[in-house]
Amino acid sequence: MNSRSTANKAEVVSIQYLRGVAAMLVALFHTSVNMPTFAWPSSLARDFGDCGIDVFFVISGFVMFFVTKDNSMSPRTFLLRRIIRIVPLYWLATILYLILFLASGYGRANEVVFSHIIQSMLFIPHVNPGTGTNVPLLRPGYTLNYEMYFYFLFAALLFVSSTEKRLALLVAYGIAVSLLFVVTDPQAPVPRIYENPIILEFVAGSVLGYLYVNGYLAKISPWIGLAMAPLGAAGLPYFHLKNSDFETFTQGGPAALLVCGVLTLEAAKRLPKSEFMKTLGDSSFSIYLVNPIILSALNAAMRFLRVPVENPLVGTPLVLFGLGAAALGGYVTYKLVELPLTGWCKRLIFRGKSASAGRRAVLAPLTDARSRG
Repeated sequence: MNSRSTANKAEVVSIQYLRGVAAMLVALFHTSVNMPTFAWPSSLARDFGDCGIDVFFVISGFVMFFVTKDNSMSPRTFLLRRIIRIVPLYWLATILYLILFLASGYGRANEVVFSHIIQSMLFIPHVNPGTGTNVPLLRPGYTLNYEMYFYFLFAALLFVSSTEKRLALLVAYGIAVSLLFVVTDPQAPVPRIYENPIILEFVAGSVLGYLYVNGYLAKISPWIGLAMAPLGAAGLPYFHLKNSDFETFTQGGPAALLVCGVLTLEAAKRLPKSEFMKTLGDSSFSIYLVNPIILSALNAAMRFLRVPVENPLVGTPLVLFGLGAAALGGYVTYKLVELPLTGWCKRLIFRGKSASAGRRAVLAPLTDARSRG
């Protein structure tokens, strides 16, 4: 096997599976935020679901390295494709959330501040005037602030032609800013995010992307991959419940181990096929964005109907129903909104570029002929 080019150019299915799992973990966490009074077994802490974010960040690092592995994508094209993937649906979800927020009167009225709304939609880290935290108007936007930061950072690295040098610079940068964070302990929103050691999860994903693309993971026994995946999956809730001060390592480490395990299984062609998991992964971004809206609406409806959600026989099934509704709502949003919206944006932005390239291709022979004449 050629160690320089073993990765299939087709979609990496294991990453899609993990996207779906991560999205549902985040939805589980949001049930503790948006449905806080609903009964749930204390032994199954819902808030551990925020470890899905760690999985997402490792995946992001992998995907960015994977899609640029052949150096054929310019920084501009890379950024435009990433922006199209994230921004239109996020803006739409934010506007919908704002409308529901104003209509229901639910939450803190002082969150409806123009500067807060604009900074939220432009991915600018800032203090939420209603909560005093660094969370934007639509809660999932908090992690998207990191994602946009990752995108611009990786786009800058694309000016370096060598993938090895690019990866080395990324690793060095991740370590440097993490050490700066530890030394300075910044409290302002911008450095609090841009220097946060959580960037090392993104770096870990990029390293896994390098190992996968260059065939190194394919050389690992699938039995090792089969051991790594459950160990990583078990480590996520275990270390979360330990409430460690070193979350980047205690949650980022298991997340990277989980991703490495399933990638190793796929590289060895031992990954089980599942259309359900593939569909869940395809819908993951929509699930991620709309689940707080769906869960909040369910919470409001149960309060209006005076349903005794504190009763375990009532509240627990409703939490499970909320998770199912979030998955279904995400799938419908993906099919009816995300796919058409991103498709339209791609045609709008890249059509002019394709037309210009086509005209140059048509005119090139004439230009050559004239220059020879």
